[in-house]
Amino acid sequence: MHLANLIRRDHRQWIESNPYEAFEKVKTMLAYGKQLLKYQHYHQALPYLSSAYETTQVIFNLVPRSPQLITTMTSNAIMLADAYKETSHYQASMWVLECTQDRLQADILKQHELCTKVVFFKHCADIVKQAIEELKAITLNSSFYGNVNKSDYHLH
Repeated sequence: MHLANLIRRDHRQWIESNPYEAFEKVKTMLAYGKQLLKYQHYHQALPYLSSAYETTQVIFNLVPRSPQLITTMTSNAIMLADAYKETSHYQASMWVLECTQDRLQADILKQHELCTKVVFFKHCADIVKQAIEELKAITLNSSFYGNVNKSDYHLH
């Protein structure tokens, strides 16, 4: 299942060129959609919420993740799914929620991998530091190695 592709190609290109400005437009669409939901105008809310959701998905692929982007995407998905549910489009409602969950889970895994890499690199740096300290202790007790200069080895 796919959304109705409410965003035209030229509009998508504008979003890709102006993701931060597009995000401001998303917030406006969401505010309007939220008001329509408040008054139970579910059918009228769908175009606004769907456009905001699709725009957010494009933005999500372009900019670094921020708490505001994640929160907006999540609340948008919940409002859109609710509007679909209230108009008896249960499959569309489930699709939006599952797609959003998949995106969030994938992002969590990416962040976890990044965190793991940082920890791994720090661990490696600590091992190298420990090896340097051990080598310094050995060379202080022995004049065999003399003074070691990094510049003598041209390491890059």
